[in-house]
Amino acid sequence: MAFSGSQAPYLSPAVPFSGTIQGGLQDGLQITVNGTVLSSSGTRRRVRGVQHEAERKLGA
Repeated sequence: MAFSGSQAPYLSPAVPFSGTIQGGLQDGLQITVNGTVLSSSGTRRRVRGVQHEAERKLGA
């Protein structure tokens, strides 16, 4: 699905990256996040502002 007026992709951004999605996330649109975890002692990742299904059910 093509979205007219879509924003340009973020290519090779600085890490850690923080950016906005113009118009926000909407039904029928898609974001793609590519990356590599070089090392980590944790077991979870989180995209800020995104609430997962289990969190919605718990009212988190």
